[in-house]
Amino acid sequence: MHIEKISFSASNIGVKTHKTKTTESEYKNENTQKNNKSKYIIGTAVGIAALTGMVIAGRKGYLGEKVQNILGKGIKKSKEIQNKVNIAQQNEPVPVKQPVETKEIIKNTHQKTKDIIKDGKKIGVEIQEYKNDNLICTITKTFDDNQNINIINEKYTNGRNIEIKRIKVNHNDKDYTVWKYFEMPEKGSSKSMNFKLDENNDYTFDLICVYPNEIEAIKQKLTDNGIKLGKCLTNL
Repeated sequence: MHIEKISFSASNIGVKTHKTKTTESEYKNENTQKNNKSKYIIGTAVGIAALTGMVIAGRKGYLGEKVQNILGKGIKKSKEIQNKVNIAQQNEPVPVKQPVETKEIIKNTHQKTKDIIKDGKKIGVEIQEYKNDNLICTITKTFDDNQNINIINEKYTNGRNIEIKRIKVNHNDKDYTVWKYFEMPEKGSSKSMNFKLDENNDYTFDLICVYPNEIEAIKQKLTDNGIKLGKCLTNL
């Protein structure tokens, strides 16, 4: 059926209004496209709802046994695959850090020691220190009658000399042991320092001709040679 074109003229004005002709086939085609879009949207929504409902129904036991078995096997298979992936990740070897090679510098040092004998009695010991078979220092230690160290001499091949000597002093009717340290370095001015020890080995500084930052090294030198130092009684 055709809808005829209608034309009319408004009164007193010569303007014509035209209405476009629409065929029945075009009208039906447009309605069909709209219906198809609606059906697609509705179908998609229904499909999602149905799938969701199947999962929920399967969990609650409302589906048939075969359907539940199919869903159950799918879920089980998925879990098995995930478990295998987890196990594989756990069993992956942990990369081990390779140890960094360090080269240790081994100093080829050794000593030669001989006793100093006088009148058939040991009065001291001489120690020669070598590095790579080269003599670097000769240390001489002399003893008193009780085999206690009295004097320590260190002579280095580079010109450095150190002497540590023990003497006895009496001050205000009280006896003290004084260790006198004297050093002639390879370069620079000489250094001297006296440690006056009481009966408890607590000490005061009787003489200081060194830099403050050198005192600890001198104390360590005395300690390394068996000289016992107690508390320091001198305020620096």
